[in-house]
Amino acid sequence: GKIGMSASFYMKNQLAKGYNYPNDSVAVSKFLNPGTMTVGLGFEYKPAKEIAFNVAPLSYKTTFVLDTANIDQTLHGIDENDWARREMGTQVVVTSKLNPFKDMEIANSLRLFSNYLNKPQNIDVDWELNITQKINWFFTIRLNLHLIYDDDILFDREVAPDGTVLNGGSPRTQFRQQLGIGINYKF
Repeated sequence: GKIGMSASFYMKNQLAKGYNYPNDSVAVSKFLNPGTMTVGLGFEYKPAKEIAFNVAPLSYKTTFVLDTANIDQTLHGIDENDWARREMGTQVVVTSKLNPFKDMEIANSLRLFSNYLNKPQNIDVDWELNITQKINWFFTIRLNLHLIYDDDILFDREVAPDGTVLNGGSPRTQFRQQLGIGINYKF
């Protein structure tokens, strides 16, 4: 019926180099630096065709930086002498699709993760909203909104040339929006 066992695998990574602007001479991220992978076991509840709740009380999340010589892994919540942060916890994923008007789709995905062993009250949030509207038989327009909050990722961290941490930094909400026009051709 509406409830079933589930196994999930989710991975996200960086494709292009990222910089901490206005300083665009030192990269803070690049392909697979950082990368995040989450594996979980649990159950999924689907009350309707367009809505799903996936709860994985047995989840493993790892954030890794493979090139620690060129990328400062501490900016991504990883200890100074390590290349990965490993977390055991619970992951909850809520997905939905809605068609409020003809040729319009609203897709929503919310991922929540709580680490059992370190500050379980601090929940990592990864929310993405995509609104797609067909303009005509050839063009579509798409709006993407993406919000991320992880208290392990620090911003405005300052390190002296000798490695002394001057300012430990603080977590911050990250927000990205994107608007695009697509060309569709069906044959």
